[in-house]
Amino acid sequence: MDRRAFVAAVTGGQLAAPVVILAQPATRVYRLGILFLGGDSGGRDLAAIRARLGELGYVEGRNLVIESRYAGGKSERLPALAAELTGLSPDVIMTITTPAAIAAKKATDRIPIVMAGSADPVGQGLVTSLARPGGNVTGVTNSLGDGFVAKQLQLLKEAAPNVARVAVVMTNFAVELRSFEDMRAAGPTLGVTPLPFTVDSQTEIDLVALAKLQPDALYVFPNSINARHSKTLGLTIPQSLLQRADEVIQ
Repeated sequence: MDRRAFVAAVTGGQLAAPVVILAQPATRVYRLGILFLGGDSGGRDLAAIRARLGELGYVEGRNLVIESRYAGGKSERLPALAAELTGLSPDVIMTITTPAAIAAKKATDRIPIVMAGSADPVGQGLVTSLARPGGNVTGVTNSLGDGFVAKQLQLLKEAAPNVARVAVVMTNFAVELRSFEDMRAAGPTLGVTPLPFTVDSQTEIDLVALAKLQPDALYVFPNSINARHSKTLGLTIPQSLLQRADEVIQ
């Protein structure tokens, strides 16, 4: 089970050009390591992984061993957990969230790593490019690189020409801070003023402070904290993101 096969099996996509993957009968027991930033159980993410691999003929207790490690939402625990997984010599390591992918990459340059969602993998140094990842890391990303957020603001302006003040609901994650600067740079040309609104709590969001910004629209970064507040913000968040958010919150 090479890493391209694993990406197609679990995520339905990959960084490099698509290839057709057919399930093959396993002739040995494969070991899969999974590194979660979130809580102490795999929840729906892990269930989905097991189900898809089972469809391809990889079944725990028969020809597959899954080793899962959970950081309980504490990124500082990831390096030790990544080293622990690496020491088990898995055939591939799957990571949930960008911090987990970074920790795994620092732990090994030999074992294939598959990112199940990552923000700005090029900017984070995880891959060389989206088309040709290089190294031992591949997977899927929710960021298309430079200019992506500016294009989103442009589309917002085209859809709602009267929008002038956009509250950007974000965390202090480095990738989001960089993206906000891209928004700020594009703002004058688009006639839009991006207003930062930082959320760092999974249980509380200050709607009074948000209202004081008097925004005409909201731009909400796709992260686990914002997903937790989706109902409060009145948003519809993709189910896959909500599942990952559940893991972080547990």
